[in-house]
Amino acid sequence: MWHQLTALSTRVSRRIVLLFLASAVVPAAALSYITWRDVTAELQGQMLRSLRADTKQVATDWLAELRLVGTLIDASRAPGSRARRARGTLPSGLEARVTQVTVERAEPWLSLLDARQRAHVLEGGSVLLTTGGPGEAPRVLLLRGGAGPAVGEPLLEVAAVRVDDVFAEVASRALSAERHAWLVDARGQVLARSPDAPAALPQGDDDQLLTASFMLPMRFDFAEDDWLVVGAMSRDLAQQATARFLRHFGLVVLGALGLVALLSLVQIRRNLAPLAALRESARRLAAHDFDTPVAVASGDEFEGLARAFDDLRRGLKEQFARLERLHLGTVNALARAIDAKSPWTAGHSERVTALGVALAERIGLAPAEVEVLRVGGLLHDIGKIGIPKAVLDKDGPLTPAEQEVMRQHPEMGARILAPIPEYADVLPIVAQHHERYDGRGYPRGLKGDAIAIGARVFAVADVFDALTSSRPYRPGLPVPAAVALMQQGRGTHFDPHILDAFCALVAEGRIVAFPQAPGPSREVPWRLAGVHGADPAPEAADLEQPVAS
Repeated sequence: MWHQLTALSTRVSRRIVLLFLASAVVPAAALSYITWRDVTAELQGQMLRSLRADTKQVATDWLAELRLVGTLIDASRAPGSRARRARGTLPSGLEARVTQVTVERAEPWLSLLDARQRAHVLEGGSVLLTTGGPGEAPRVLLLRGGAGPAVGEPLLEVAAVRVDDVFAEVASRALSAERHAWLVDARGQVLARSPDAPAALPQGDDDQLLTASFMLPMRFDFAEDDWLVVGAMSRDLAQQATARFLRHFGLVVLGALGLVALLSLVQIRRNLAPLAALRESARRLAAHDFDTPVAVASGDEFEGLARAFDDLRRGLKEQFARLERLHLGTVNALARAIDAKSPWTAGHSERVTALGVALAERIGLAPAEVEVLRVGGLLHDIGKIGIPKAVLDKDGPLTPAEQEVMRQHPEMGARILAPIPEYADVLPIVAQHHERYDGRGYPRGLKGDAIAIGARVFAVADVFDALTSSRPYRPGLPVPAAVALMQQGRGTHFDPHILDAFCALVAEGRIVAFPQAPGPSREVPWRLAGVHGADPAPEAADLEQPVAS
């Protein structure tokens, strides 16, 4: 028991427990549910019992009408009535229930009856016969025996019962408002229905209807299997009384709950506001937003938790900054190690990265894409680790075999980085930066937008740095000459949109050229104005006639 009481040791837990104990939400909800369930069940039970009584009354009255038809037929055999029937006039009581009565030979009709019915009708009883094919309205014929002489061929009186009219009148008298009834024979065929009743017979209770049924005992009077009268009413009617009760009861409950809610509102808000602030802080931390402090001034345990969150934020910010510096430093060191393999490519990766980042920002790439491009630029030539130094520093054009070796470095670099999942977005830049826009590049011969956007950016930056840097077999070109040569490759070597952005940077004076002496040198051929830390130098591979083709 004591360990349960320790859960109330904090102010927050005591506020929440007292709030819900005082609110009485649970008792009110339970009382409302129990009341709704019991009242609804009782009212629906009453409605169902009433519907059953109405259905039974309809069945009883309909059976009485059928019996009355037989009695009226017998009465019409009196001499005066028979004379009127001969003239085509039926007694008024009979005319209201049948359309016609004819005396016919029994033999054709007896063939339509079973043995029990034949015996019954020949003994002077009545038999009902339902006729009508598919798609036709059913007709109910009443066959009455005893119409002929006692000796000789038997005769039957055949009466076509006004089943629709008679059943509609019976149902109208017996049914309460908004209730319906259907008359169904032993074969399950609907013979008649009450006024305004749907044509389709309801199939038991459902969400919309309450139903009841009563079996018509037809065997004694008509030698027929029992018929069925089905009654139905809308559940909405049964629920109207429930709804009225619930409206009044609900007002009382809502009033009580409203008072509790009003008294609890301030306390609830005090609890929810710190939770919302902490949740938002956790979301920002998950999104690597370490600059927004966690501030909660609730004067309770939430405030202490917020201070712990803020300490965590500062620690994570410092750790992530350290990791980012370590990552970029490692990548820069690796890039410099790659460039240091040849004195002709010193600083190349850093200069190409600086220009590539400037171009990416110029064409409107998202910040996340720019950061991927920055790492890709520094590592784009990592595959040259596997290229022999004799090929990289050759004093003259490369032979076809040497060119084939040189062209392996993009895919070699991609294979080197492939085991690092975090570099998945960098791999296309490393593998495709020597592809040409017209599909004549290497290693895959990709064309147009099939080349990654980062690789298309670096195709421009890489070639520009290569053209402006000195090589063993020729001095670097001045910036204007390099730009003019690159413009010849617009739409063939380079993506026109990216090349236009590069030319705009040149026209704005963003690229500052430096004079460069022939031979390998640590002096940079150019730099980006306003960019610090970019030791703006080129690579031998990009001078394998990259533009003039």
